[in-house]
Amino acid sequence: MLVKRYGRWAKMAEQFRATSGKTDMARLKSVFADPKCGISVGTPTIDMMVFDTKNRVAHLSRGPSYGVDWKDFRFTN
Repeated sequence: MLVKRYGRWAKMAEQFRATSGKTDMARLKSVFADPKCGISVGTPTIDMMVFDTKNRVAHLSRGPSYGVDWKDFRFTN
């Protein structure tokens, strides 16, 4: 069964399709931080998070309106 995508999730799915097989952390951070991609929508986007489950790292930043400055948080056993 296909699930209908709405809003920003639909825009994110478009970004994944456009870079299929080439999506890396730098690309994800870029898509989240660039308002032109339609994921971050100005001041309502307070925080952005990208999780790298394989390497157990959470990448967090404030939204573009608050100054993008990615910080990495590593999880250990």
